[in-house]
Parts: sequence; structure tokens; C-alpha cells
Amino acid sequence: MIVDAHVHLFPPAVVANRAAYSARDGWFRQLYEPPRARLAAADDLLRSMDQAGVDRSVVAAFPWREQALCEEHNAYHRELAGDDRLALLCTVQPRAGRRAADELSRCLDAGFAGLGEMNVDAQGVDLAEDDCWGPLVEALVQAGAVLMLHCSEPVGHAYPGKGRNTPDKVYAFALAHPDLKLVAAHWGGGLPFYYLMPEMGPSLPNLHFDSAATEFLYDARVYNSALDAAGAGRSMFGSDFPLLSQDRALAHARSAGVAAAEPYFGATAAKVYRL
Repeated sequence: MIVDAHVHLFPPAVVANRAAYSARDGWFRQLYEPPRARLAAADDLLRSMDQAGVDRSVVAAFPWREQALCEEHNAYHRELAGDDRLALLCTVQPRAGRRAADELSRCLDAGFAGLGEMNVDAQGVDLAEDDCWGPLVEALVQAGAVLMLHCSEPVGHAYPGKGRNTPDKVYAFALAHPDLKLVAAHWGGGLPFYYLMPEMGPSLPNLHFDSAATEFLYDARVYNSALDAAGAGRSMFGSDFPLLSQDRALAHARSAGVAAAEPYFGATAAKVYRL
């Protein structure tokens, strides 16, 4: 089974009216105001999955700064809940307090796999603000659900949407919440490479990584380097569709010689997201 553990879909209203949503949300504007930036709906993804041979996809919502926009996006994902090829994530604004916690509970009750892709830069809330994150983490742990976090490289080229959620911050958050199933997106901003430090590996059994947007960040050597450093059972394939096509992202990973039987291509995501 091939699982794409990181794709994005948008409600039809967003696809049709990107200018209005760009005016309303600065992070969305940074990423999607240019007309060439791709926006996808469910039919686009399902066609891509058929073409690429992807069996399941984990569909992340967008980290809107307004709680109302998060809820609008989550409502669209609830419409997709009948398709068993899709595992759905929701987003909330952590500063929204009880309203955010209630929305997360509604989504988990509706069968969502977790919360994500959350983004501290987009949403203006630091991971260290436990009064904001604590109730959300508690709900996720009780449900056995997942938190997917956008992560940022502390070095390298600048690009729209990079942010500053670097490995040190992600690692500190994971240490503070060891029972939380946490997926650090985009190779955790490089966090797997720190697993070469002997104290890292045993400490966080619930911390995993996805490879979304790899081709825009690293050359193909990253796959085997990260799998070797952090362990094959910690990393999972993610395309970041529609930013990258699923076909293209799979070809990039396969070009590195990653074996088809590696848990990276499906088993790890299936375990973490309970697919």
C-alpha cells in the first residue's frame, strides 16, 4: 500500500475566489495569491491518486489565522468523510480557546485523523504557549489522534511559507508532550539528522516525519540519509500535492533507490494515522 501522508485540498469557494481569501489571510496570500500557485479540490486529488498508484492520502487543512476560516475549511473536509481513500485532518486557531477545542472535538467525533497542518508562523502562536496548545494536545492524546506541524529549516534558501518553526522548537514541544503522536512535516526542518546524536533516538517514540515538498528543499540523497539517521519506521512519504504532483514526488523518492518495501512508502503512515 502506498500512502501519501501530506496533501492539501481547498473548499470550492476558496478555489473560485482566491483573491478574496488572499485579502483576508496573510499566509494564504503569501502562498496562493500568484495565479500559478495550484489549488486542488477532491476530484483533482482522486484523479492524481489513480494515476500515481497511491492507495490512501492524508488530507491536511490550511492553517488559517481566523478560527472562522478554519471551521469553513473543516466543514468541507467533513463533506469528504465518506471516501475511505482519504484520511482527513482539521485545523483550528489555538488562541480561540474553548471554541477551538470544541471544533477539534467535533472533527475527531466525525472521524478525522487529527489536527494539521498547523503552522505557528501562519497562526501567530508559539509552540511554547502551553495555555493555547495544552487543551488541543490533551484532546488529541485521548483520541489517539495526530498533530501534523509545519516545520522550517534554520538554514538554506528563503521561500514563501518557510517560517521559523525550526527543529529546536519542534523537539522541545515533542519532549513536553511525549504521549502525543506528532508528525513533523517537511522532514522536521532537518530534525532527523540530529538522530545521529545517541540521546535522540530512544526519547521520543511518537515523533515522526513526512517528506512533503522534498524536491524543493533537498536533493535525492536526503531520503536514505534521513531514513538511516532517524530509523526507517519514523519517516513517511508525502508529496505536498498539489504543490508537487504525486507522480513526481514518488519518482524523486524512487530515484534515490528507496526500496518499494520500505515502511516509508506506506506502513509508517498507516500505523501513525490508523489507516
